[in-house]
Amino acid sequence: MKDPTQNSNSSKRHENAYAVYQKKDSVLYITFKKQAVLNFDAAKKVVKDRMNFQAYAWYSVICDVSGLASITYDARQYLSTDGSNMLTVVALVSDNTTIYTMGRCYLLYNHPTVPTRIFKNQQEAEKYINQITKKP
Repeated sequence: MKDPTQNSNSSKRHENAYAVYQKKDSVLYITFKKQAVLNFDAAKKVVKDRMNFQAYAWYSVICDVSGLASITYDARQYLSTDGSNMLTVVALVSDNTTIYTMGRCYLLYNHPTVPTRIFKNQQEAEKYINQITKKP
């Protein structure tokens, strides 16, 4: 995924062992690191850091999951429910065919509590977020 905050001096950034978090306008971009392995405790850390980073304000999220090596059932369940707290909409992104397919299974079996879709590129994800969040 390209750097969403490129050429933006006002953007903020946070990083932990699992992901990089960046804000641009009213969208939070999360990019999981290469070969990241998420179990329940790691998922809780990702969400805790996200909540702190977004200062407990509601955000739309574009989440690049291409780097994930694996994610446990408990982590998926947590992220699709309590882990989605303070999110208005989620767009998952993966240009990796296997991870993209796993993302589709996540949507089918874990039933995220906020509107969530998966895309093959960031541009499609941004278009989706803009359509969902645009004001009438």
